[in-house]
Amino acid sequence: MKPQLASEKKIYDFTKSLRHFSSLVEQEESKIDFAGIYPIHVRIEPTELCNLRCNFCIWHDEIRKEGIKDTVNMKNRFMDPDRLINLIKEFKTCGVQAVSFTGAGDPLAYPYMERVLDELHKQEICVGVTSNFSMPISTDLVELLAKCVWVRWSQNAGDSQSFRVIHNPKNNNSTFERAKTNLQALINEVKTKELPCEINSSVVVNKLSRGALENCIKTSDQLGIKTIQFRPDVPLNTDEDAISYEPDIIKEFDNIDFRNYKIVVDTNLERDESRQPDESVKNPSLACFYSGFTTYVAANFDVYPCCYTRIDKKYVLGNLKNQTFKNFWETPERISKFFDIKVANCPKCPHVSENEHLEKLSVEPPTRKFRKINRISGDKFF
Repeated sequence: MKPQLASEKKIYDFTKSLRHFSSLVEQEESKIDFAGIYPIHVRIEPTELCNLRCNFCIWHDEIRKEGIKDTVNMKNRFMDPDRLINLIKEFKTCGVQAVSFTGAGDPLAYPYMERVLDELHKQEICVGVTSNFSMPISTDLVELLAKCVWVRWSQNAGDSQSFRVIHNPKNNNSTFERAKTNLQALINEVKTKELPCEINSSVVVNKLSRGALENCIKTSDQLGIKTIQFRPDVPLNTDEDAISYEPDIIKEFDNIDFRNYKIVVDTNLERDESRQPDESVKNPSLACFYSGFTTYVAANFDVYPCCYTRIDKKYVLGNLKNQTFKNFWETPERISKFFDIKVANCPKCPHVSENEHLEKLSVEPPTRKFRKINRISGDKFF
């Protein structure tokens, strides 16, 4: 029985930027200079520290991280909290409307997360957080997480045994039971205070997931999580093959009767990574317009166009440690690099079709008049 997934319940929607900017072009009767707008959404990697060594993780798995040792300088760094607090205030000044926490490490391993979340809530910036949730978490942190727009559990396992095999925890403090306890506390906080926080889970599927897929659904369903999304493991080198499930994994999904669960299940991969390379980018000069309204800040304050480019220092746009966000974003160097980013030369990502359509909305030549995008309705996490 295949899952029925209502379009409005999709965890990842790669068409929202097209809807928004198309509407904006219609309202203003002019095209947009994507290099000349401040970002709407910023992804922040507050730390490179993590309590797990997941077998699919290019940052912490002993085998996989060998593939990026020459292009990434990992040192278990974490952001200076004072600089990060000031950076959040600078985001607000520039019209940033959403911040999500992800990264090479786990955001909740960052020792100053309570202070940072509190500041974001004070600035009325929308917040999203992804975490494995298997570390000790304070009651105060649970309360701050409950005020976020969304929280995503990086689940990947359906029981304690598969958790140990897939996640390979660094110590005994990180357990599957602790993750469930933390999630239950968060869900209870959201329900008790009737907060709008959306809590979902994600599962990376590979050979170690075999036989555990339904347990993942069952666990999240029992906790009261509303949505769960599965995706195939993404190898570091994806230049030659489309990203897809192995046949036995597809068969395992087909054997699950999703009617037994209340949770919304997304097993599909309707994204550009699933297309063959020769189908992906028809225009070799296509720029990444997507990187004009969202960006990624690493733990050492290096700025990347997106999370996909984080795997290689050659994509670094600049650094925010000793300059304001506004000054950095308006520098000729950052603008020049914006136009140098060609989708055909980037790691595989889900935004190829999006960029093809955004190109039609882009003004030519660029105006270089910087502006905030204020009229964002609904989801601000681009």
